[in-house]
Amino acid sequence: MGIGSRYANNRYSLGLSRNSFMVNYRQCRYSRRQYPCILTLAAQYQCTDDYEECKSDDQITMDLVKRLHPEAFPWNSVQEWLDYLLQKVGNSPVNFKELSEAGYIYPRFQYKKYKKGLLREDGEPGFNTPTGKIELKISLFQVWGLDPLPYYKEPPESPYSTPELFKQYPLVLTTGQRSWEFFHSEHRQLPTMRELHPMPKVDIHPETAKNLGIKEGDWVWIENMRGKCKQIAKFNHTLNPKVVRAEHGWWFPEMQGAEPVLFGVFDCNINNLTPQGKNDQCGYGAPYKSQICKIYPVTPENDK
Repeated sequence: MGIGSRYANNRYSLGLSRNSFMVNYRQCRYSRRQYPCILTLAAQYQCTDDYEECKSDDQITMDLVKRLHPEAFPWNSVQEWLDYLLQKVGNSPVNFKELSEAGYIYPRFQYKKYKKGLLREDGEPGFNTPTGKIELKISLFQVWGLDPLPYYKEPPESPYSTPELFKQYPLVLTTGQRSWEFFHSEHRQLPTMRELHPMPKVDIHPETAKNLGIKEGDWVWIENMRGKCKQIAKFNHTLNPKVVRAEHGWWFPEMQGAEPVLFGVFDCNINNLTPQGKNDQCGYGAPYKSQICKIYPVTPENDK
């Protein structure tokens, strides 16, 4: 196991009121056999004590379990718990304090691990699948009565599955596009991030916008049969003219937090339009990126 400190002066990620660690790994089952899947392990180090009333997720979890089920939680501090997760569960050679001082750790690179039994918990050669082989079909799906092969299924609402509804909502809506300034709903309260990205934006092809009487920078309503929200139109020549792409996770810390305002979360939140419980029988395939909608300018008359 290699130990490095690639950050000369800031060798770990700073968390406002939280000690934790971050794992970068390939998707496979954990094994106690020399981190066969973990690529890097880095410390997230608490940089301040008791910021107002903030507590980390780990501290909240520990406080709750200590009250409700103390026998299930033998650790007396978050750091003890982190040490357990690192060393007993993850088989790490260092505890949290040592990881914080090192910056990050990473495994020795090994080739052909499948031949050495390093990919499976039983130590046998092969891959971490029920058959031990590379599976081009999912054998567990067969056991569960599901199709083991990939297949395409049209979204529940689309130009093809609901053509009559598409006449009313003639654009395909994708949601959840990322931006550099935010992580999901986090960091809207940071002034620098809001200076760079002050308001929610929806990407639209210029030709589509022209046909709808929309100029770049206009506030527009995005609406479908479930609800609507408003965002600012941003032209994007790379989009298919029949597709619009909206941001998610918006709220406004400068607005009142109490009801009914709730930081303006329902004014601009694209989740007003997203469905619930519409996924495939295996549980995957939620249509967050394949909905339908219409877009039109916000006016004083329709913004009451």
